[in-house]
Amino acid sequence: MELVLPANVQPLPLPLPHEGRRQILVPGFPVQLQSEVELEEFITNKLTEMQTQSPISAEKLAFRIIHHTRLTPKVLQHLRKQYLPNFSSMTWKEDIFPAFSTCLDTTDHIDHRAIPNYPLNRSRLPLVIFEEILSELDVARRNLGERRNLENESAVQLYIHPIPSAILKLFRGRLTNMPEHLLTGQIANSGRCKFTIGFKGRLMLLFIELKHELSKNDKHHSDVIAQVIAETDGADTSNSSTEFDGFPIHAILTDGLSFEFYVVSFHHWTVHRGTGGVDMGIKPWQGNKSRISLPPDEQSPDYLPQLKIIIELLFDTFVQAYLYGIVAQLNWSARRARFLNTALGSGYARRNSTGHWEKAHILGCQAHETLRAAHNMRLHSPIKADQLATVGLQMLEESTACIPKPELDWSFLDQWELKRDELMRV
Repeated sequence: MELVLPANVQPLPLPLPHEGRRQILVPGFPVQLQSEVELEEFITNKLTEMQTQSPISAEKLAFRIIHHTRLTPKVLQHLRKQYLPNFSSMTWKEDIFPAFSTCLDTTDHIDHRAIPNYPLNRSRLPLVIFEEILSELDVARRNLGERRNLENESAVQLYIHPIPSAILKLFRGRLTNMPEHLLTGQIANSGRCKFTIGFKGRLMLLFIELKHELSKNDKHHSDVIAQVIAETDGADTSNSSTEFDGFPIHAILTDGLSFEFYVVSFHHWTVHRGTGGVDMGIKPWQGNKSRISLPPDEQSPDYLPQLKIIIELLFDTFVQAYLYGIVAQLNWSARRARFLNTALGSGYARRNSTGHWEKAHILGCQAHETLRAAHNMRLHSPIKADQLATVGLQMLEESTACIPKPELDWSFLDQWELKRDELMRV
């Protein structure tokens, strides 16, 4: 799995050109499509060769195009609007396995169980934040009912919404939820829901996909995972069209009780699934190390400990996504250094923003290391672990403060004492 570059890596003397998302070159597909007319002609000809005009065939062909052909942002938008409104028809066997087969362990299985593993980690949250999340979950439970009685995905989304919402709050608006962003589908009438976590409102970094029923059998489960991977595929294509790619995209699959973690890289075309163990403070579900679950009964003695584990796994994943976003922005800014000729000589002049991204990255990496270290202290010194986690959150806040976003850095409660008397009379 690709990792974020170390914070202490020295910048390159010359900005590297953007390489873009690695395409899988195959006969019969053009290297690049630069206009909507070219795209329509290619799709029409291909469907004629295939002797089909069905919408599903066109959707699957469009999905193959983003693997094999570079698209301009305008052409990509047209492709999404006309042929890829969502990824619900994608299957493991036909659409995902061929692209990722070289990274899979097919010794025993050729379905989702062939996905190789990566170790999950927890970033500790101070207990006071966990209490705040529990308070919000109490409100959700009283408004909606117990999780096991919820009948559709929309209800599950509302039920668990306090968890990602509380985590997002820690990033001070630099990570946001973008549920209808380009190429990520949308909240459909059938109740299929997701959280699409983005950076500065344009980079897509992380998906939380909700399914009412996570797994009926291995084939069904593989196809559900295929749809999630297809979402990350579309997100990476969108990122690449604006030169914000080259980093892994995370995906979390859940039914509100069980959580599975995946990370997909389109730089090397690899997919990994997260695994946990008791030695890492992550209790797996009935021996299944790639599925972290809650007890079905919210009053079970194991419920709150398991919930804390899952929330800290989610938090660690959000921090990783945040760091990937910073690196993508840093690379984008570095590539736009200007070449200058002066009386003192010639060379590249960095953009002012590059220094902000470097500082944000250094502080973000330090925060991540501190939050993980706090988790490791939890058994022998829980009070100090909470104190260290608070320090880690302060570092994370300092990192977010390095990213200028004045349109968000205000509050309805600014100068509240002056507004309060006026509002009392409204």
